[in-house]
Amino acid sequence: MKHASGHHSLKSTVPLSKITKLAFLTASFALAPATSKAGQIGNFIYSDDGTSITITGNNFVGTKPIVIPAIIDGKPVRAIGSWAFFGSHIAGVIIPSGVTSIGDWAFAYADNLITVTFPPSVTRIGDYAFAGVENYERGSPVLFSPAMLRLSDASRSRMLFRASRFS
Repeated sequence: MKHASGHHSLKSTVPLSKITKLAFLTASFALAPATSKAGQIGNFIYSDDGTSITITGNNFVGTKPIVIPAIIDGKPVRAIGSWAFFGSHIAGVIIPSGVTSIGDWAFAYADNLITVTFPPSVTRIGDYAFAGVENYERGSPVLFSPAMLRLSDASRSRMLFRASRFS
C-alpha cells in the first residue's frame, strides 16, 4: 500500500500465519547442514544427509490425518525436524517406526490436531513440540499413543502441551 509520502507500507493481505510458516520453512532449509540435500515427496519436504531423512516441512492444505512415510528415496526417516508442521491444519499424524526425534516446535499451533501416534523408537521430543494446539483450547483432548507414556515427566512437560488423555 502506498502512502501520500510516496513510500510503501509493510501492510499486507497475506495472513501472518502464512508469512510466519514460510519464514520457518525457509529457515529450516537454510539451517540444513551443507552436506544435506533437500527434496520433496508429495506434501513432505525433507533433508537427506546421505544415510537418513529428516522431515523439515510440509505443504498440507487440508485437515485430514497424515501418515509420515518410513522410507524416502530408499533411506529411513529418522526425525521430524523443528518447525516441520508448525501451524499446519492436519487432523492427526502417524509417525513411523524408526523415527527417534521430534524437533522443537514441530507440531506447535497445529490447530486441528486430534490424534498423534508415536512409535516406541521416539526417544526425544523437543521443547514446545505441541505448544498451542488449539483442539485442547476448544475442549477436545488430543489423544497420544501409549508410547508417549514412556517419556519422562520432564520431557513431557517441556512440550508445554496440556493433553488430558492418552489412548
